[in-house]
Amino acid sequence: MFSEHDELESLLAATRGIVVIDEAYFEFSGQTVAPLLYAHSNLAVFRTFSKAMGLAALRVGYLLAAPELAREVGKAVLPYNLNAFSQTAAEVAVELYESELKPTVRRILQERERLYENLRRVPGLAPVRSHANFMVVRSAIEPKRVFRELLARDILVRDVSGYPMLKDYFRLSVGTPAENRRRERKR
Repeated sequence: MFSEHDELESLLAATRGIVVIDEAYFEFSGQTVAPLLYAHSNLAVFRTFSKAMGLAALRVGYLLAAPELAREVGKAVLPYNLNAFSQTAAEVAVELYESELKPTVRRILQERERLYENLRRVPGLAPVRSHANFMVVRSAIEPKRVFRELLARDILVRDVSGYPMLKDYFRLSVGTPAENRRRERKR
């Protein structure tokens, strides 16, 4: 994600091509480039209902773009690409966004901070600040071993040590306060 809009604006001005930004985690990051859409018709911002809205299995997302660009993208979309169940679930999620989903995101953000602070006090662990609903944690212990030992305690983490530049890391989802307290007790 571009932390400074100036860099992105320079890129948008320098190219006639379409610049695509993925804002899948924007509810958790608090960062968006959407205001730049008014000045740049070559900007496309994609968002998903998978992360904050918890609809990953339904494969629902949306595009923010200038009308002309949105029409062109629409030409490439297959007819009936969204089934009725997914569409209804997305509509309900939009209706519940302010009353249910925003408060849930706020709780996850608070919990992410609490989890980060607790993990950084654990010798041998170095959590990385996150702008998502998960964080990666550097471990002095080989991550595959951490994965196995936590799995034996019914704590699920993802081994990401095979990814470039993440050799000593594992990924931890930010759960509910109750789930995270359970993790902390089982450590």
